[in-house]
Amino acid sequence: MDYDDFAERFLAALYLETETAGGVYHDAGKLIKKYGLTPRSNWIDRITDDWEGSYFRDVSKVLGGYEGWSFRISALGAKKVESDFSDLDEIREALSGVIEETEAPAVDSTHWTGLPLQFALDEQKKAELSNLLAKAELELDVLGAGNSEKAMARAYIVAAKALADAPDPPADIIWELISRANNLAGITSLFVSLVALFQTVAH
Repeated sequence: MDYDDFAERFLAALYLETETAGGVYHDAGKLIKKYGLTPRSNWIDRITDDWEGSYFRDVSKVLGGYEGWSFRISALGAKKVESDFSDLDEIREALSGVIEETEAPAVDSTHWTGLPLQFALDEQKKAELSNLLAKAELELDVLGAGNSEKAMARAYIVAAKALADAPDPPADIIWELISRANNLAGITSLFVSLVALFQTVAH
């Protein structure tokens, strides 16, 4: 997914939530999670600059990162979506990466964590995970990625390491942190082994 594709899907998701769920403001983090979007760390900031005053009426920013920012679609933004799609069903079809299905009888955690059903973070995997995270943190500085990507990746790694060392580490949250770091520009080479670790299951 490139920036233009993400921006188009994000606007469509904002429109759909406004039309179906009501409310004026909608959190970026919830839209990203619900519709399976995978932005790079600076993409939300880019669209607030690109679209402020046109597609978004305004943006309510809070400390703690873009996921907590709230967006309100403008009349111009709604008009653009309505010109691109004939109805809400067509928007839903375009947003085919929806992760949360509100009408589904049960939600399989693999749909939003990416973990195999049988995955277990046993003692051996915990030790391997800790070593891989430590290695990834050490190798961050030799990458060609930008400083902001490195800083964000390091924050994710530190958080994942702290959770991995807990008595009962939450595999789903650790995976989410690693997945977010893996999506950052220029960082992915560090996480090949980590992603592979989470895709293995005990036999």
